[in-house]
Amino acid sequence: MFAQLQDSPTDLGYEQQAWSPKLLLHHVEEEYDVEYSKGHARKLLGKAELSYRTARPRNHEADPEKEAEFQETVQKNGPN
Repeated sequence: MFAQLQDSPTDLGYEQQAWSPKLLLHHVEEEYDVEYSKGHARKLLGKAELSYRTARPRNHEADPEKEAEFQETVQKNGPN
């Protein structure tokens, strides 16, 4: 199973380009008829030396123009 995780999910017919715990759970259940918890899926990704990222939460009611204005006024931290 860990060898398959070194391949991109697209190589195995999935639309996602990177492994996520949810996709890993689906794949393991389909391929091996085994169910794991989401926490265990994270551990399996770690054992396969893979990491995953989650999307930053976004307020769907936020005004895009105000967000853009805010982003323009925010100073990014950097070397002084």
